[in-house]
Amino acid sequence: MKGTIAEFCKNIVLPGVGTLTLVDDWMVNEEALSANFWILPDEYVNGGKTISEVCCDSLKEFNPMVRVSVEKGDLSSFGGEFYDKFNVVVASCCSFTTKKLINEKCRKLSKRVAFYTVDCRDSCGEIFVDLQNHNYSKQKPEETIECQLQYPSVEFS
Repeated sequence: MKGTIAEFCKNIVLPGVGTLTLVDDWMVNEEALSANFWILPDEYVNGGKTISEVCCDSLKEFNPMVRVSVEKGDLSSFGGEFYDKFNVVVASCCSFTTKKLINEKCRKLSKRVAFYTVDCRDSCGEIFVDLQNHNYSKQKPEETIECQLQYPSVEFS
């Protein structure tokens, strides 16, 4: 969990997203310390915690009304029932193959689960959004036009 995702988590926890589940089994190390503002130097020195555990503790303090939890495991190994618990899944710092697999699992669910992937490398960044099908209305003075956006999967983007 690097800076972009840490910032994203902060920005959804502050207004009270409801629930947030973090999955990052990497242990806190020097690289994580420099890339994630939720990790304080004393947490790096003491060690023994995963990045998601440290971030979870900090985010809970930011807004105690949001249920922040940690799920252990590898995102690519979870079955579809894991993703069915969410409305939105955000993946970062993983391979294209893993992103594609997670996106496929989200698309196969009976309910719509939005999928985002975000990565930053130095001053360059990328974001991918798959809302599957998004319906909306355009209001005109004398009519309402129903519209639909169809988003491609990671594989076909």
